[in-house]
Amino acid sequence: MNEYHIINKLQEMTMVTAYKIKNISDKTVANLLIAGFTSQLKGWWDNVLTIQQQTKILDSMQINKIGKPILDLENEPIEDVVATLIYNITKYLIGDPTYLKDRMADHLSNLR
Repeated sequence: MNEYHIINKLQEMTMVTAYKIKNISDKTVANLLIAGFTSQLKGWWDNVLTIQQQTKILDSMQINKIGKPILDLENEPIEDVVATLIYNITKYLIGDPTYLKDRMADHLSNLR
């Protein structure tokens, strides 16, 4: 996949935030995305990442600036699996994802 196709695929993956509205857990959404991986993404997940790295992605939680988990209204940590997954894919396949920040923000704001 060239960079254009990778960016488009990542944008499609960010659209799964609609599942969050239906109260489906981040980890479940991430597992659905991973189950649909093909080609380079499947190779990356299966062959490049170790089991420990996969587990770290699938268990990621939102943290504040001092590294403590952010809690929801029920005092449970808030999952951050989908965002962490997308970040790691971007970092591996494209490089530094910071230049995509504004582009992704525009696309996400257009969803509203």
